[in-house]
Amino acid sequence: MAYTRRLYKSSGDKLISGVAGGMAEYFAIDPVFVRLGWIASVFLTGGISILIYLAMIFVVPKGGYGSPANADVIIENDEEVGKDTSELEMTERKRKEQRRTWAGIGLVLAGIVLLAYNLDFLRPVDWSIVGALVIIAVGAYLLFLSIRQRR
Repeated sequence: MAYTRRLYKSSGDKLISGVAGGMAEYFAIDPVFVRLGWIASVFLTGGISILIYLAMIFVVPKGGYGSPANADVIIENDEEVGKDTSELEMTERKRKEQRRTWAGIGLVLAGIVLLAYNLDFLRPVDWSIVGALVIIAVGAYLLFLSIRQRR
């Protein structure tokens, strides 16, 4: 039977419901980038992505211990059985600090963009073109990561 990847809500890496954490596990990228992508998509789609996110909360299943979404975590835990617990706690703390830092940077940048837009600095910008370029850039980045991971 062929292994197929499935999208699950993350049970360990969640801020609201685990959708972004599950997407990050699925695409093997940092969850901060997925969360920043959701924030950017709210502005680029006029809020429609909020409805998509809410639908995903109810449609995407929760990841359990036997789900493919957590298979990498189980393998990592098997390899780290001999490590000291305090070392693992420190690593987890550092990861949480990094996530908070990136989320803070994303929110500050989003605030700057909103402020500039409200002060009429960005009104002449055609946001449909900017949105398309952002989507192309994110897609190209994900393809780059996928190709690099195969090598």
